Amino acid sequence: MTCTRPDLSWVISKLSQYLSEPTEQHLTTAKHVIRYLKRTIDYELCYRTCSENLKLKVYSDADWASDVNDRRSMTGYCFSLTKNGPLTVWKSKKQPNVALFTCEAEYMALTATAQESLYLVQLLKGMDKRCHEPIQIFGDNQGSIALSRNPVCCQRCKHIDIKYHLV
Repeated sequence: MTCTRPDLSWVISKLSQYLSEPTEQHLTTAKHVIRYLKRTIDYELCYRTCSENLKLKVYSDADWASDVNDRRSMTGYCFSLTKNGPLTVWKSKKQPNVALFTCEAEYMALTATAQESLYLVQLLKGMDKRCHEPIQIFGDNQGSIALSRNPVCCQRCKHIDIKYHLV
């Protein structure tokens, strides 16, 4: 799932949280996944050589307080090397801290995405020695975008830890 089927990442990560105490609903969901796998057995990620320049295309998102048990948010991001190419890196992970509002959850996701971006840029520079353009990270939360442009302290975001200002 983590190497070849990004379409299953989220549902498998959710199901794996209940391995010790599965319910009928989890069994039903697992059966849906098996049926989905049967119908999509011929799907594949195709990586071809291309003549266009490699440029990371990056998307970041968060699902605020999505877990009903501990109210932690989920971070998700994905990377592609070309405009319409397949995903090369993706991740979905529960955030370590509880976000007090949606902007904070999205900002934590942006930080995780920025950290992965720094690593991938270094990896690409090590492979081909060309200068790569600055990476644009696409997010959908106006508050977190504004906070990343100007990380000033204000009443609503004063509690955000310094480590998230990496963005």
